[in-house]
Amino acid sequence: MKLDVNVLPDDPEQLKTMLLELQLLVAQKECELAEKDAIYQELLERYNIKLANEYGKKSEKMPGADDVFNEAEVTLDEQDELLLASLSTEEKTEQKVKPKRKPLPPELPRKDVIIDIEDTDKTCDCCRNPLHKMGESSSETLELYPLILKSLKPFARSIRADIVKIMGLKIT
Repeated sequence: MKLDVNVLPDDPEQLKTMLLELQLLVAQKECELAEKDAIYQELLERYNIKLANEYGKKSEKMPGADDVFNEAEVTLDEQDELLLASLSTEEKTEQKVKPKRKPLPPELPRKDVIIDIEDTDKTCDCCRNPLHKMGESSSETLELYPLILKSLKPFARSIRADIVKIMGLKIT
């Protein structure tokens, strides 16, 4: 509501009533603004709670928090420590046994497949010495041909540089 200075009345009583009306209007606007601000704050709080529930830490623990409040472990006596030690060894012995497949029957014909790298790659990149066989791993797969069963057993060789010869060490 804009007022033009030229349109204002000259009567002081009319100016006072206009001033009172404007003060009431400002007070109403301030009340409306305070209500909207309260609604905004409530919505902002709900939004932050929803974000915290969705993306916040749920089960993570702060590092070192259990050290401050774990007074029971500080005051353990010898008998309690022995009990805890016996419980921990019992838990270690009761590990689940992983199921294994039955081995393929030995009467199946077998064909060994050797997986190896090229001769040019059998030298160490840094010292140019030849690499030596370190170990191997193998697994058997069953190939099914019409009316023929046979087992394939690929070997993957592991190689390394002979560091003993490189360093000139003698092992007794």
